[in-house]
Amino acid sequence: MDEKERIDALAEMADPKNIPKDLIVVSVWLILAVASIYVPFVNETFIRIILTVPVILFIPGYVLIAALFPEKTSIDGIERFALSVGLSIAVALIGLVLNYTPFGIRLDPIVISLVIYTVIMMIITLYRRARLS
Repeated sequence: MDEKERIDALAEMADPKNIPKDLIVVSVWLILAVASIYVPFVNETFIRIILTVPVILFIPGYVLIAALFPEKTSIDGIERFALSVGLSIAVALIGLVLNYTPFGIRLDPIVISLVIYTVIMMIITLYRRARLS
C-alpha cells in the first residue's frame, strides 16, 4: 500500500458517515456507562449496573473480534457473541496488570484502562474496515 492509498484510507475512515453503526452503538454505550459511574445522582442507581456490565463482559471482546474479523460475513452472529463474551473476560484481566502498577486496582484506573483499550480497538477496527472497502 503506497502513501496515497494510506492517506485516502485514513480520510475515508475519518468521515462520520462511514463509521459503522455497531461502533457508534459501542461508543454511545461506553460514554453512557462512564457517565453513569461519575454522575453523582446516577451512580447509586440500578442504571449504573445495567450500563456497566456490558462494558465489562461484552464490549471489550466485541471490539477485539471486530478488529480481528472486520468483515461481517467472516463469522456468524452467535460465534461473534460467544467470542465477544469469552474474550471480554480475558481482557478484564487488565485488572491484574493494574495490580502491579502504582495505581492499583481501583475504580478510576480500571475505567480508564478499559476505555483506552476499547477506543484503541475501535480505531483499529475502523482502519481495517476502511481497507476492505
